[in-house]
Amino acid sequence: GPDADYIVVYAKTEPEKASKGISAFIVEKGFKGFSCARKLDKLGMRGSNTGELVFEDVFIPKENLLGELNRGVKVLMEGLDLERLVLSA
Repeated sequence: GPDADYIVVYAKTEPEKASKGISAFIVEKGFKGFSCARKLDKLGMRGSNTGELVFEDVFIPKENLLGELNRGVKVLMEGLDLERLVLSA
């Protein structure tokens, strides 16, 4: 969001493959064409800022692929597994 230097973005890299065509990428705050337009006001979780992200012809280098190409759902689920563990404690 508005405070992060890095964000993880999930994008369709092969749309015809549905969930098996999604990849995870690390996007850096300074990438050309990427910006956070505004901070969004929320009713809850105010300690976790949320912002509107804008992507205009952003180029993401190959080394910023997180995990394997078209395996973004696996990356997402691994993160959720850890989150569930932390929240259950």
